[in-house]
Amino acid sequence: MRTAAKTDKRFGERLRLARLARSMQGEAPPLWDRIAWHAAMIRDDPIAAAAGLEAVLADAPNNLNALLELLRAEARGGDRDRVTDVVNRLRAHPLPIPFWAQRFCTLWRGEPVDMDWDVRLMVDPSVIEPHVLFGFAWGGYEEAEARAARDLVRDGDRVLELGCGTGFVACAGLKGKTGVSWRAFEADPDLIPMIEANRALNAADFTIEAAACGTTDGPVTFYSAEDGFIAASVLDTCGVVGERTVQGVNAARLIADDGANVLIADIEGAEYAILETAPLEGLERILVEFHPALVDDATHTRVLKRLLEAGFTLAGAYSRDGVWALYRADADAGQP
Repeated sequence: MRTAAKTDKRFGERLRLARLARSMQGEAPPLWDRIAWHAAMIRDDPIAAAAGLEAVLADAPNNLNALLELLRAEARGGDRDRVTDVVNRLRAHPLPIPFWAQRFCTLWRGEPVDMDWDVRLMVDPSVIEPHVLFGFAWGGYEEAEARAARDLVRDGDRVLELGCGTGFVACAGLKGKTGVSWRAFEADPDLIPMIEANRALNAADFTIEAAACGTTDGPVTFYSAEDGFIAASVLDTCGVVGERTVQGVNAARLIADDGANVLIADIEGAEYAILETAPLEGLERILVEFHPALVDDATHTRVLKRLLEAGFTLAGAYSRDGVWALYRADADAGQP
């Protein structure tokens, strides 16, 4: 049924684009068709889409939908000055702007916003790619991980988090908890000041260490990704746009030495090599985002098989979009 629904959706989108293309070939296409046509082109050619939307706004200066689509186009294009210009135009617009656009504009100015799970979050727009910020604005950023962490982590737990990002999951997971020892690692040194700021905003008690979690202690290569900081990795399979040397840490050794009973990992493919060799005996609950597109099917299957054979059960209510929440059915840990 899902496959059929996806097929119908793709077919409907092709029909819509064909109709818009015919409309755009006319002498005076309707304003709404012009906006929809340029909006549809944003992913493939954001610069051309932005130019087309500016032309729409020249004819209809106060058209809010055109301005909102222009924000998407400029964010996808990646020119921060142009994004700032659109943000300023939205803030001065005579009509109320949607909630997600308000949140985007606030975050873009480096000011905190209220996210889900009772977390206040701020970002550094010089570090976060403009197009990635839409995940924050729409509320989808690490939503599955944060939701699972709120129920997965319990009073008195010892948590080891590999890949802290902005600190959002740690801040969400610690809300309302007492006696939790939370140790977090983040490979990207540019994110550390932002994590510290969000930790302070939420009065969250966790430690943060700048290191890339993988299979090596010592210097490692860390790759920047075309999809932004959320896809950066120690693997060179992320659509590499840059690289740098950072401190690496052997995460299997960390798991063995730290004594954590809860493991959280979102490290863009590096989770496979770690979970294939790390000792699992002391872990009661695991929250991991898998990235099967970055490894071969045999590796993905082998790691999942190892977790299940070690006694872990999938918590289906918290597992979606590549995020797996697992617990030991035979331990006192119980289901989240």
